[in-house]
Parts: sequence; structure tokens; C-alpha cells
Amino acid sequence: VICPASLRMNWQREAERWLVRPMSIGIANHEFPTTDLVIINYDILRKHRETLRSRVWDLLVVDECHYLKNPKTIRTIEVLGKWHRDPQLALSPIPAKRRLYLTGTPIVNRPIELWPILHSTGRPEWRNWKTYVERFCDGEQDKWGWHVSGASNLDELQEILRSTIMVRRLKKD
Repeated sequence: VICPASLRMNWQREAERWLVRPMSIGIANHEFPTTDLVIINYDILRKHRETLRSRVWDLLVVDECHYLKNPKTIRTIEVLGKWHRDPQLALSPIPAKRRLYLTGTPIVNRPIELWPILHSTGRPEWRNWKTYVERFCDGEQDKWGWHVSGASNLDELQEILRSTIMVRRLKKD
């Protein structure tokens, strides 16, 4: 489980309460625990990079995943990886059989902020950045590059998300 530092103890308490089979639970700090369930905060992912990539995790839970909205930030690169022509400069994502991205705020300001998470799902509809930004970010290219800070076809985006990967629950429910 990757989460903000302030939520680590809460994740531990809730896991102890709700797990249906006995599992050891550890919180990564200076040392990386050798437990069944590991809880780690975003700020120390880089420190434990090699350990996190030394095995294939059964399930990767990323809480407050809207923290990964910028593909250039260290925390996003540490979770989702980074492509580069030179394999020595590339970083693979944290390997996991399954991934669960949790957030109450999937789009903080504009649809482009969803791209890193959507792309990391590996689903066919989220493979092509250009197609995504033209369709949902009102993306336009000029001689200075791409402008992707807009929004377009939001009803369609919401329909695709809800029919494929997103489950939305309201607090009252």
C-alpha cells in the first residue's frame, strides 16, 4: 500500500480490522519490512526503489493516487516508472499482478491529470497520449508544442471510465 505518510497508521489499523486471513503487516521507514503486507509513504519510495522492484507484488494499492497527476514528479516516476530511449535512464513501474488506484479526487483541475494513471492501466483505450489529449483535453499543437490544459468530451470520458475501470461512491452511500 502506497499512501501519504499521515495515513500509514490508519491503513495498518484498517487492515488489521478487515483482513479475512491472518497476514503480517509492516510499515516501511528506514528499514523495509519483510511482512505479507507493506505500507509505505510516497516520500520514501525512492529510498526503497530496488526492494520494491525485487519482486512482483500480488496487489499494489495506491491511495490518494491523484498525487500521481504529473508524470515528471519523483513520486509518479517511482510508482509508474519512466520511459526513456536509453534503457539505462528508464525506470520500470513497481511490478504488480493487480493494481488498485484510490482517490476521492480523480481530476483535480483538468483531464490531462488523469493520463499517467490511465496510461499505467495498460488498457487499449489509454495507450495513445495524442488521441487522449485531442479527444478529452481539447489538445492542440502549434509551433511551440502541445496545449493540453483544456477539457472536451467530458461526458464521453466519464462514460468510458465508469464502464471500464472506475467505481464511484459518494460519502452518503
